[in-house]
Amino acid sequence: MYNNNVKNYLYIINHIQTKGGEVPSLQSKTQNISLLTPLGLSPGLLFTALEQTRPARLFLVTSQKGKENLPEIIKTTKFKGEIKSFIVNDPFTCFNDAAKILQEIITCPKGEEWVINLTGGTTALQFIIQKIAEELVAKGNKVKYTAMIDRRKPEEQRANPYVVGEMLEIDV
Repeated sequence: MYNNNVKNYLYIINHIQTKGGEVPSLQSKTQNISLLTPLGLSPGLLFTALEQTRPARLFLVTSQKGKENLPEIIKTTKFKGEIKSFIVNDPFTCFNDAAKILQEIITCPKGEEWVINLTGGTTALQFIIQKIAEELVAKGNKVKYTAMIDRRKPEEQRANPYVVGEMLEIDV
């Protein structure tokens, strides 16, 4: 399975070989992608998710404390898309918040591609993401499950969180 960087490279090479001319914008290629992700207290996974997917829209489930990292992450990635944050009161026990958050997300346009990041945040935040993804699939949306991976030592991740990690596509 190719990671996104290789896919993007192959897309550009194919475009040049078949159509010639200028290199196409990868942003325009992914303009209908929505990223659904949890955000815990470590900014690195969201940073990687944004860099790897380049979505048009970011749907984020987090706590108030986790959201405090969002402005720096957005600034570092230069993300210019729409952001919708869903704040939970307690990220350790918010399992039952999935239905409430789902009602707001389901009103989004159908037929989009959704990238679901299953990593980051607490177990409860990840549970919410999985439940929302299941409902998106049931409503006929195209969903791609992913995991963001940073193989560096935890101390290194804390010292320098803004290093693009790997994106693993998960076959479901």
